[in-house]
Amino acid sequence: MNISGVTKAGLLMFGDALDIRDHFPNYYLDYLEKYTEDKAVRYDNKISSNQGTWSGNIFDFFMTVNRKLSEGLDIPFRLQGKQRIDENRMSEVLREALINTLIHADYTGTAPVKIKKSPQEFVFINPGDMRRPLALAK
Repeated sequence: MNISGVTKAGLLMFGDALDIRDHFPNYYLDYLEKYTEDKAVRYDNKISSNQGTWSGNIFDFFMTVNRKLSEGLDIPFRLQGKQRIDENRMSEVLREALINTLIHADYTGTAPVKIKKSPQEFVFINPGDMRRPLALAK
């Protein structure tokens, strides 16, 4: 059987936000940075899949947000052979959390994927449930 076309996963990963929303009407990726203590300021930087200034797909969101999450982290100078390693344990953990948040989200739901960064914390929120009871995940 020869079937060709774009899969839903391919659309989410590499499609354009307008096309993605044709199949996933509530699709929304949101990244927020908040640095100011001023309550009147909702956020200092925002990247969302609905901006219209970029593709809005999962791949481009990951590439942009992964860079943003690592900004400001102390990265010691390390070599592995002759290659410089521009990561530390924290940047690896943040990348893994971002990947898990995006991959395990339920894009058929009504809640957005939301990533928040502030001086106090990093928050990763996705619509979806754990496949195992929390007690077994520990």
